[in-house]
Amino acid sequence: MSELKPVQHYLFIYDRKADKLLGLREFGTDADAALKAYAEAEIEYSGMQWMDIVLLASQSLESVRRTHGNYFDGEARRSVERALAMSF
Repeated sequence: MSELKPVQHYLFIYDRKADKLLGLREFGTDADAALKAYAEAEIEYSGMQWMDIVLLASQSLESVRRTHGNYFDGEARRSVERALAMSF
């Protein structure tokens, strides 16, 4: 049986109007930094109902891609593909 990877934290900032991923930050295993950045982004984008500020925890960005495919279509998908290519 393979050992589970540590949980990684990802902050997505997604503009639903433009169907565009504006930001994707990776925090590794630093949950505190991820939560702080999430709170700051919520404040920055408050009042903009078309914005999604999403903090996700998963074993990999690839697994997030499988479970939250709505952020990976169009430009959002290309942004994540670039991030995945840079992470190897």
